[in-house]
Amino acid sequence: MRETRAAFYIPSMALKGTSALIGLLWLGSVAAHAAEAGSYKINPNDVLQITVFGQADLTGQYPVAVDGSLGYPIVGNVAVSGLTPSEVGERLGKALAQHIPGLAVTVSIGQYAPVFVLGDIRTPGKYEYRPGMIALELLALGGGAGRGESPSVTAGMQMISAQQEYADVQLQVFALQVRRARTEAELEGHVFEYALPATANQDDGNALKQRVIDGEKTLFTIRRNTLAAEERALGSQVDSFSDEIKTLQASIRLHNDEIALLQENVNSSKTLVDRGLAAKSSLREMERELSSTRRDALELGSFLARARQNQLAVQQRIASLGDVRRNESAASLQEIDLSLARMKRKSQSLLESMAEIARSSGNVSSSDIARKMIFTVLRSDNNGYQEIAGNERTEMKPGDILRVEFDLSKLSGPRS
Repeated sequence: MRETRAAFYIPSMALKGTSALIGLLWLGSVAAHAAEAGSYKINPNDVLQITVFGQADLTGQYPVAVDGSLGYPIVGNVAVSGLTPSEVGERLGKALAQHIPGLAVTVSIGQYAPVFVLGDIRTPGKYEYRPGMIALELLALGGGAGRGESPSVTAGMQMISAQQEYADVQLQVFALQVRRARTEAELEGHVFEYALPATANQDDGNALKQRVIDGEKTLFTIRRNTLAAEERALGSQVDSFSDEIKTLQASIRLHNDEIALLQENVNSSKTLVDRGLAAKSSLREMERELSSTRRDALELGSFLARARQNQLAVQQRIASLGDVRRNESAASLQEIDLSLARMKRKSQSLLESMAEIARSSGNVSSSDIARKMIFTVLRSDNNGYQEIAGNERTEMKPGDILRVEFDLSKLSGPRS
C-alpha cells in the first residue's frame, strides 16, 4: 500500500500484464507520485494512519466516515473530507495542543477508499484503489470483458484482452528500456537523456511513456545529487582531519622545543647540584616537568597517528563510492536485460495468440467490440454521485464506481 504522509511538530502545542504494467510505471515514477500524494484530497471510507510520537494511545488507524468525519480520541469528531493529509495533521495538531502541548503528529493514508466495477465484466465487485489506477487496470482486476454469447463475440473479446495485454507488455518493455538507459548513464558517468520520437502521437500511451521518462530522470537526478552530497560530506571530513593534523604537528613542534629547553635546564641544574650550589629538590622538580612534557608529546603523537588513520579511511570511502555505485548499476543492467528478454518472448507469444484468435473470430472483429465498450464513472461529490463519461485510460479516484457495458445489439456478427 502506498502511503501519503505529512508530519507536523507543535513546539509549544485475469489480465496479468496490466497489473504488471502499473507496477513498472510506479517504480519509474517515484518522484511524480510523491508529488501527487502530497496534494491528495481525503475521501469518505479512506483509512488514516495517525501517529503521535510518544503517545501510543493516540496512534493507530482511523476510518473516515461516510459523512467525511473522523472520530479521534480527546478531540472528538473532526471533518477531514476534502483535506490533504498535511491539513489534517495541522488540524489534529492544533486540537491536541490544547490538551497535550509539544506533540509531533504524523498523518498518512493507511488505506484508500475502495473502487468498484460492475457491468459486462467477469468479476464485478470491490477492489483496492492504488494511486495512478486507470479504468483499464480496474477492468483487468475484474477479469476483463465478459458475457459474450456467440463464439465470434467471445473470440472478439479474447482478441481485445490479448491486444490490451500486448500493448501493456510493450509499455513494460519501454519502461525497462528507459530504466536501462538511466542505469547505463549511471554506470558510465554521463548525463541521462531519453526522449520520445518527434513523430510520436501525443495520445494517452505516449503520455504514460513520458511519465516513465520523467520519473527515471527524477530518480537519476536524486541518485546523482545524493552521491555528490555524500562525497562533499566526506570531503569536509577529510579537510577537518587535515586541520587537526596541522594543529597536532604544530603542538608537537612546540613540545619538542619545550623539551629541549627543559633538558638544558636539567643539565644546568645537575651541574649546580654537583658543585653544591643548588638543592636536589629543585633538580627533581625540573626532571618531573621534563618527564611530563615528554609524555604529553608522546600522547600528541598518538593523536596525530589516529587523525592520519581516520583521514585515510575517509579518503578510501570517497574512492569506493563510485565503485559501489558502478557495481550496483552493473548488477541492475543484468537484471534489466534478463527482464527485457522475457518481455520480448512474451510479446512474440501474444502475437501468435492474436493470430490464432483472428482465425476463429468470424465476422465480428475486436475493433467492432472495442468501439461498443462504454465506460462510465460514478464519482461522489458534495451533491451525491456525478456520472462521468470515460474510456479505458480514465484515471480512477478512491470511491469511484466504474460501469463497463457492451452494446452487443449493434454488432454485425450472428448471435446464438
